[in-house]
Amino acid sequence: MNENLIVVKRIKEVLTLNKPCYVGMSILDLSKTLMYDFHYNTIKKEYGNSSRLLFSDTDSLMYELKTNDVYEDFKRIGEEQNCWDNSDYPKDSPYYSTHNNKGICKFKDEAGGVPITEFVGLRSKMYSYVKENGGGGMTAKGVKKNCVPHKETTKPSYSGDVKKLANEFNTFFTSVGINTSATALALLTEHGLPILNLPTFTEIPEIDQFYFHSVSLYSFISIHRVVMSFSSNKAPGFDKVSMAVIKDALPYILPTLTQIVNCSLETGVFPTAWKKAEVIPLLKEGDYEIPNNNRPVSLLVAASKICERVVLKQLTEYMTKKKKFTKHQSGNRKLHSTETLNIFISDLILQSMDRREVTALLLLDLSKAFDSLDHFILLRKLSNIGISKPALFWFKSYLTGRCQS
Repeated sequence: MNENLIVVKRIKEVLTLNKPCYVGMSILDLSKTLMYDFHYNTIKKEYGNSSRLLFSDTDSLMYELKTNDVYEDFKRIGEEQNCWDNSDYPKDSPYYSTHNNKGICKFKDEAGGVPITEFVGLRSKMYSYVKENGGGGMTAKGVKKNCVPHKETTKPSYSGDVKKLANEFNTFFTSVGINTSATALALLTEHGLPILNLPTFTEIPEIDQFYFHSVSLYSFISIHRVVMSFSSNKAPGFDKVSMAVIKDALPYILPTLTQIVNCSLETGVFPTAWKKAEVIPLLKEGDYEIPNNNRPVSLLVAASKICERVVLKQLTEYMTKKKKFTKHQSGNRKLHSTETLNIFISDLILQSMDRREVTALLLLDLSKAFDSLDHFILLRKLSNIGISKPALFWFKSYLTGRCQS
């Protein structure tokens, strides 16, 4: 413009969608354009005042249409405009077609060709609907899932006396471990295999042994962290005190709760009240009145879980520091899982293939492994890895004297 002022006009020649926000906004913009075009140039043009928009979501529309046969209408509209994807309709439906399967910018029937019989819409993105076959869907965006009531499941009706059946279940669950151990011993005897005795006692220097240490009575941070690490929506034990209640009352009961846990660790006694479990049978498959078809789920006192978690943290810290874990253990170990084990095994197989070796993979599943675990062998093994006598007393108290209802 003059010697001191220059104007430069920049024109963007290339549009780059290299950020998720840019891509998302572009997709939403295209989606809304297609939906508005469909609403005004297809639905309103076809039905006029006989159509009512019940709700619109990010990429969904729900209408109430007054017509003689909406499916015949849509079939004709589809032939004219090629706008439908009916690939999720039942294959025996006359409207089923794979012509636009996974096609871009095509409209699908979210009900899969099943008429919707009921609909409730409170506000945008908060609605539910029921289909003619009993299915349906609901959404409540912005509301936590645990605040939305779940559909009640039908409770099974038992043919015989419920009390008698409950006793049968209880007897089966309490004896399944003993029976499994007896079966295993019988098989060993039958095939002439050696029966393993108790592991040989190993002397561990006292300085290297594991001892419980008290949780601080001043900061309370350890117990607080343990409590807050639990989920709040788990079922309570027989005392009906849930973890959510403990969390709500934690500012007031934290000193007492810490003292109770410390008392258990110092005396080597696991409270008797914490050893009672309320057992719920969970059907695996088949007839739900047969005990063996059910899996026992033990509902424990919430306070006992807190004490267990404190012990787990202290013992895991000791085992890790003293390198007591085998490097091949993946279960019940931090930063390890079935995925890490799968990667490890796959890597071994690939290495064997590179060396032109034949690989055979043998997978074993131990029936009723936890139920049939020998407590004497377990305690001896705990002793051999360095668990001190005071700590062993606690584990023995934890394992014995349990009951269920």
